[in-house]
Formats: sequence, structure tokens, C-alpha cells
Amino acid sequence: MAFYDAYEKLKTALKNAKAKDVTEHVAVELVITDEENAGIAYLELSGGTVRIEPYDYFDHDARLIGRADDLAAVLSGKLDFDTAIAQEKLFIEGDLERAMLVKTIIRKPAGRKPAASKTTAEGAKPPAKRTKKKTEE
Repeated sequence: MAFYDAYEKLKTALKNAKAKDVTEHVAVELVITDEENAGIAYLELSGGTVRIEPYDYFDHDARLIGRADDLAAVLSGKLDFDTAIAQEKLFIEGDLERAMLVKTIIRKPAGRKPAASKTTAEGAKPPAKRTKKKTEE
């Protein structure tokens, strides 16, 4: 996978991101460390919007550093931000407080719907309940 493939993966991971709670301008570099994908993308949170571009931004507030798959998992909500840091899959450089604002744009993936309850056909009797017989001592 080349850098632009990794960039597209990050862009896709952010497709549901919303920055409605971010009132200030936040600039974060996403540093991809994979040997075959290495590169930098720029993540901007501003005016309620989320933008990602495939270039360096030298006036960034912070940097999030990790492998492309791990960054994409964090940004898509599949991997918890704090867990990724604890497992050393994600590293932060720069202004920690502003880097943590990235957490506010992450939307957790929709969970699976619970399995439908089984129903019996109309008029059919439900299965009999089993009970334990008491044994005499």
C-alpha cells in the first residue's frame, strides 16, 4: 500500500466525523509510520467541519503518530483512542489538550442489532418448560 492508499483509508475513517463541539481551530498532523506507507496528512477541525489533506502543516498544534491501520481504526471509532495510547499503537506529540479534541469528532460504529426473538407460528403451542424433579433423600 502506498501513502495515498493509506491517506484514503484515513479519509474514509473520518467520513462520519463531526466537529460540532469544537469551537476553536485545531490543526493536527497524522504521521503514518509504516515503512511502505510513510507520510503525513493534515487534519483540521474548524467551524464545525473536519478536513483531512495529504500534506504537512508546519503550524500544527499536535501530532498523532502511528501505523496507518491503527490510525484509521482510532479515527473510525473501531479502536478506542485511550486504549490505542495505552497499547502504544498511537503516540501524541505537541499540545496534548488540543490533540485530545480529536476524540470529540470520533463516532463509534453502529453496534449490531440484537437478534430477533423467536416467535411461534400462530396457534402453535410454545415449548414446554422443563423442571427438575426433586429427589428423595
